[in-house]
Amino acid sequence: MKQETNFTLSTKDYLNKAPMYPLCMNEKCPRKTECLRYRLLAVAPHKSYFGPMIMPYMLKNDGSCRCFAPIRKETFYYGFSKLFNNIAYADLRMMKNTVYRFFGGRRNFYRYNSGEYKLNQHQLTALQALFTAHGYSAPLDIDHEVCELAYPEIDEGEEE
Repeated sequence: MKQETNFTLSTKDYLNKAPMYPLCMNEKCPRKTECLRYRLLAVAPHKSYFGPMIMPYMLKNDGSCRCFAPIRKETFYYGFSKLFNNIAYADLRMMKNTVYRFFGGRRNFYRYNSGEYKLNQHQLTALQALFTAHGYSAPLDIDHEVCELAYPEIDEGEEE
């Protein structure tokens, strides 16, 4: 997975996900300059007056925080115009239905196809495994590969 860590955040990065992405205002955090949740707050448009926040007690005495989100870019994939080109005609309907189920329905498939949603490397590997399990081991021909800011989810592990 390609990763890039040195770049400047912009209001566009905030608007891409942050209106519903939990942000952090904890000035006492020793890792605040490395944390996406803290840094996105600085580029939020001034017209934003509310949104989900990380509670200050998430920062532990040892300086750790399970909500910490490192600032990094990842490679994402979308576009499937050639996805079914090498599928035998006899398998085509079954493979299309299998792929639609993988994406959670036809509507989501088309959202990933258009780039509204994008696959991460883990999801692309799982899609490749799906084709391999049905006897199609050739690498998938994905139309677009883009490097974008990654928005990690909060670790929902056990309470400390």
